[in-house]
Amino acid sequence: MSAHLKKMAIFFWYGLASLIILVAVMGVTLQALTPVINHHKHYIEQKASSIFHLNVHIDAIRATWNRLGPEVHLIGFSLNDVTTDEPIITVKDFSMQLGVLRTLWNRSPYFSVLSVSGTRIHVRELAPNQYIVNDVFSVDLSRDSSIAWSDILAWLSQQNTFRFNRIKMEWQRLNGTFFSADLKQADVYQSLSGNNTGRFTLFIDTQLSAQKEVDNQVIKSAKTDTMLFFWIDHNDQQLTSVEMECLSDNIVLENGHTYVYPSFKGKFLYQPKDQGWVIQGKDVSLTKKNRESDNYSFEVWRFPTYYAAHVTSINLSDAIVFADFLNVLPGFRWMQEANIEGKITDISVNVPHDLSAIENYHFSAAFDGLGSSAYGELPTIHGLSGAVSGRLHRGEFVLFDRKDEIFFPNYFNQPMVVDDLSTQGQWELSSEKLSLLFDAMYVKTPVLLAQGALKIDIPSQEKVSPALSLVGEYHLADSATITQFLPMKEFDAEFATWLTKAIKNGEGADGKVLIRGSIDDFPYPHRQGIFIVDANIKPTTFSFSPEWPLLKKVAGHLLFHNQAFQLSVKADSLDIPISTAQVSISDYEADQIMLTIDLSTEAEVSEYLRYIDQSPLKTTVGQWFEPMVLSGKGLLSLRLGLPLAKLDADHIHVSGIWQANDNRLAWKGMDYSLEKVCGSLHFTQNSLFSNDIHALLFGKAVDIAVGSRSANNTLTAIDVKAKGMLSVPQLENIFERNDLSTYLVGETRYQLNIHIPMSSSEYSMVFNTPLSGMAITLPAPIGKPLNANRPLSIQANIHSSTDVISVLVQYAKEVSAVIQLQHYLQADPLKRDMHIDVSVPTLAWPLVGDLPKSENTASSLWSALSSISLRFQHLFLYDYSFSDVLIQGKKSSAGYQWDIHSNEAKGSLDLPTSSKSPIHVNFDYLRLASEKKIHEQSYESFIRQRGSLA
Repeated sequence: MSAHLKKMAIFFWYGLASLIILVAVMGVTLQALTPVINHHKHYIEQKASSIFHLNVHIDAIRATWNRLGPEVHLIGFSLNDVTTDEPIITVKDFSMQLGVLRTLWNRSPYFSVLSVSGTRIHVRELAPNQYIVNDVFSVDLSRDSSIAWSDILAWLSQQNTFRFNRIKMEWQRLNGTFFSADLKQADVYQSLSGNNTGRFTLFIDTQLSAQKEVDNQVIKSAKTDTMLFFWIDHNDQQLTSVEMECLSDNIVLENGHTYVYPSFKGKFLYQPKDQGWVIQGKDVSLTKKNRESDNYSFEVWRFPTYYAAHVTSINLSDAIVFADFLNVLPGFRWMQEANIEGKITDISVNVPHDLSAIENYHFSAAFDGLGSSAYGELPTIHGLSGAVSGRLHRGEFVLFDRKDEIFFPNYFNQPMVVDDLSTQGQWELSSEKLSLLFDAMYVKTPVLLAQGALKIDIPSQEKVSPALSLVGEYHLADSATITQFLPMKEFDAEFATWLTKAIKNGEGADGKVLIRGSIDDFPYPHRQGIFIVDANIKPTTFSFSPEWPLLKKVAGHLLFHNQAFQLSVKADSLDIPISTAQVSISDYEADQIMLTIDLSTEAEVSEYLRYIDQSPLKTTVGQWFEPMVLSGKGLLSLRLGLPLAKLDADHIHVSGIWQANDNRLAWKGMDYSLEKVCGSLHFTQNSLFSNDIHALLFGKAVDIAVGSRSANNTLTAIDVKAKGMLSVPQLENIFERNDLSTYLVGETRYQLNIHIPMSSSEYSMVFNTPLSGMAITLPAPIGKPLNANRPLSIQANIHSSTDVISVLVQYAKEVSAVIQLQHYLQADPLKRDMHIDVSVPTLAWPLVGDLPKSENTASSLWSALSSISLRFQHLFLYDYSFSDVLIQGKKSSAGYQWDIHSNEAKGSLDLPTSSKSPIHVNFDYLRLASEKKIHEQSYESFIRQRGSLA
């Protein structure tokens, strides 16, 4: 056995050595034959020229041995123009490997491998169907060509293998597009089955590129490194099918932006069908960085009159990129910048052959997971599904979304959580714009139900703002959530912050919304468009400022109209019912935003004072009313103006009207009041005014006017003027005596002026009356006839801080009195302390019984009397006269003690409060001189006055 192996090994090595020697001998022989072959170069050029119908030129021919057969190299092979003999295509090396066995068998040359290495083919389009090759050779495909394409194809179909290396192919079209392919390697293998039936197997490793030029400027380009595998079946020189498999790396698209796709792969099949053909794609995928590839398939049919296509799915972001690159959607680059995502599925398209009837094409598709990142006016959205169908420039669609978050970052502060969204609509595309019309929109969130219609016009020009038209109705479960659905970021930041804090919890709201105009001009402060949000609010809590009491149970109407805001409602505040309340801002886009509040209500006046006391008005209007005691119902109309940046008391603008109707007004510590007060009081933060207040004072009508003084826009003082008639019963009420009618008869007009300074706690009152119409049946100088004028002036200074009233009384020129009341604010009259100092030049007093009765000194007024001083230059008492008289009375525990000083008498007199107690008299001296004559004259005058009154 080993001997046989040895023999076989010997035969193998000898055979191998013989083969090597044979190859070496053949190689040397071929090299030796190269000069001989070059002698036949002319014959070869003629034979090739007859095939190509062009002049063929060969610089040199070289023969080598390659593997199992000889190889002929045509160096500097060129195809030249027949007329000019200029080179059209030049190939550095065109080699042909001879198949020895098949050549011997067929007894004709058979080349197993044809190889082309190093050439450039540039084809430029001159006109439709007319081209020029390498700027030398013109080809007109509209008529018979001088190139025998059938002869070339027949010759190529007889060959087995083609190999191409370092081939650059370029194609330049009239529209400015330029395509090029740098073939690194291309191999074509043919397998024949007989009867001229066979298959070409083609492998291409190339770099493909394309670009678009306008005015010699590149506006877009594409390039990729690609490996292609083709299987081309033919029968009797007729194409029966083409199968291709593609694998591309680094697809780079540049169209103002750069898009890079790491790889593309797919399998494709082309087959003739009846009078057309079909192209099928399987396992097609395009991989993008940071995203897994999506596999899809498609079919394209060519029918006699139209093309039809069906695609299982396309990634929308890729479709938009390629659509933009191919100018399918000119000017809509925002679609890429918005990162629109999702898949288009089940795509069907029908396109007519006649492109002039392109409007008749139709397509339909569904989509899933549609969404986008926030870009410009577009929202962040995910998971939108639906379907679309239509023709070239118009169509219809349906959309729906479930459990998603939609966020408009340019408008809203937070995402809108959507439970359900659905709509149907139409779209229309032109060279100027893309119009989207959303009909029957329905949106449901945890707090919102809305329906309406929306139209968006998106111009193709990138710097032109989209136009918006929206009409809808909505219901809110909580009216406080309305700010979640308002474009707060389009509002002034100061206003948006205020509005967010102002609307508190509520029961709900129903309303309408209308928006129409350019998005860039929103909210249309100059009426460039319309922005209206109208809401009917159910009971809600509203706070127009943290410094002010809340408006509760707010129910009514809320309105946004362009840049204006208005809230018109009924409400209550501090349990005070407000019949109408209007909170408005005329321009929330202004440099200084002013908030206006109009309140109107009818309630107890004490409730108004309570409201003022718990608001910033406490330091302004509250000071005016602080010394007053008000009761009864009144109608208050109040307007507040506040700058939104400073909602404090120092910047309030107040304008109001208090309409009194049967009210009561009194001053704290005073026992007197105005009754049946009617009229209106107008006021601001620094002024008061009224001319029509009417009331009853001690049962008598009085007219009151109110004015104010201000300095540096600050209220400094309030002036009150009261005019009326004063009667004897009124005086008896004032002084709490019932015997004044014994000395007083009739009534007289008067005027009371009250001055209230705001910077101090002191205010003054001045009472003036001419006493015309009132008779005083007392001796001169106090007594007077009915129609005589005898001016009476009473000036009171009230010191609320020290609880003191100082009163100066001036009667004509003769009588004056100074009264001081301490502790006047004490509710208990017994705790008050009053002092009176009276000065009378001359007084004749005939009757002791006409003096004040002691039993009346217990009245509230006289009970406060602690001391009294009476001064007379001359006092006539009965038949006696006294001069330089000083009578001083001082309250004691039992009554009053009177001290008497004059030139004629000095002593004391104790008058007890009770009439049953004895009177104690004690005089140091008493010198009485009768002055009967004077006495009689005075007495007769007194009797005449009283008689005339009767």
